[in-house]
Formats: sequence, C-alpha cells, structure tokens
Amino acid sequence: MTSGVTRKEGDILGDYRLGHAVSEGRFTRTWEGEQLSMQRLVMIEMLRSKVIRQPGVVNSFISDVRAKAMVTHPGIGAVYEVFTNDDDTLFL
Repeated sequence: MTSGVTRKEGDILGDYRLGHAVSEGRFTRTWEGEQLSMQRLVMIEMLRSKVIRQPGVVNSFISDVRAKAMVTHPGIGAVYEVFTNDDDTLFL
C-alpha cells in the first residue's frame, strides 16, 4: 500500500478476498474476508499504509501476531499467517 493503492471491498490479496471493513485503529484496519482456497471466512488485519514505514511498527505488528498465534482460547480467533504482498502490506 505504500504505492498509494487504496484497498477496497472485493480486492484480492494473495489467497484472500477483502469483504467489508470492520474496524480501523491507529495502525491497522480490519476486514472481513475470505480465504479463497479454503472457501472460509476470515478476519484480515492490515497495517495502514501511512504507518508502515514508521520505525518499529512492522516489527511490533509481527510480534503481536506471533503472540496471538500462541494463544488457544475459544474467544480468540486462530492466526493462520502473516506475510507481505507486492505493496509491502502486512496482513494475517
């Protein structure tokens, strides 16, 4: 997203299609989405383009995702993956 691309409902990022935006925080935007290969609904959390170049933000995001991935609890969704696409956008 550092290229100035604005993500919208229906965009496909790798194996995921964005649904509607669910929430927006200071550093992230969360979308309802679909993992196409598995045909399952997922939540996709993306770093916002305006913060992705700020020092430490990417590392903090990845550390947070790793911590969430280690938790097994019925009230917390499972983390499937975190990665970057061609626009340097991180999501899970």
